[in-house]
Amino acid sequence: MRIVLIISTIIIIYSYNYISPYRKPYYFLWLTVLFVTSIILVIVIPNLFFAILGWDGLGLVSFFLIVYYQNQSSIVSGIFTLLINRLGDRFFLLRLALLFYEAIDYTHFSSLTPTLTCSVFLVLTFMTKRAIYPFSPWLPIAMAAPTPISALVHSSTLVTAGLYLIIRYSYFLYFYSRVMSCLFVAGLFTSFYAGFNSVLEIDFKKLIALSTLRHLGFIVIAFSAGLLHLRFFHLLVHALFKSLLFMCIGDIITNLRHSQDSRYLSSGFIYTPFSCFTISISLVNLLGLPSLRGFFSKDLILETLSFSNFS
Repeated sequence: MRIVLIISTIIIIYSYNYISPYRKPYYFLWLTVLFVTSIILVIVIPNLFFAILGWDGLGLVSFFLIVYYQNQSSIVSGIFTLLINRLGDRFFLLRLALLFYEAIDYTHFSSLTPTLTCSVFLVLTFMTKRAIYPFSPWLPIAMAAPTPISALVHSSTLVTAGLYLIIRYSYFLYFYSRVMSCLFVAGLFTSFYAGFNSVLEIDFKKLIALSTLRHLGFIVIAFSAGLLHLRFFHLLVHALFKSLLFMCIGDIITNLRHSQDSRYLSSGFIYTPFSCFTISISLVNLLGLPSLRGFFSKDLILETLSFSNFS
């Protein structure tokens, strides 16, 4: 909760300076506040039934933020993102319906079948919302939104809010090892999928989105192996440095006349040396360079995985 509030406050201040040259800056800031409120609802509300309010708020407000520039690319990206999130909401509602059915009537099914089905729908919900393969294409496409919203999506929404919620219901999922094995394979493939796609990508923001996707796969791997505390530690580290990375990239894009081509990054060192230096610090932390914070989270997860059954 503290991480969400710290990152959200800094990004709202950053948004005021970033979006002021455009039209309707206060409209954008109000939408950003509603976005943060939806994140807090997802985290704070302990009831899974009322958590759907936070999910719906995130889906609806993110659509309006993605289409903020009102061009063809942003509108297509917003509609595609909204449809994928609606699919995740359908899985969520089916899971709630099965839970109510299980609580009311045990006569037609054994006690195992509804619970296993509920866990499968819960995993599908989080795979859809957290862009795990095969539901991952919407994440790079959603980069049509302004850069402050991209920073919020990749630090507070995807990483802190959604993955924190699945930790809360981990006791419900660990009863079924096959479900966790399938989730482990999906996280592993997502990490490799994002890594290979980033080799040919030249867009600044899509590169960072694919980096987030790779770390999401890594965090899902740790969750599937039962490393909850290490996974949560890496989650917080990733949230802090990925939001910093997005804000620095936004500064460079502004100084490069809104060009998002990474081949012009050498010019960024001339115009924005401080931002490029800060990007270097964020990158070496996310890479896991020894003696930095990213090293302690990633290395501990990999060492513990090598002694587990998933090795």
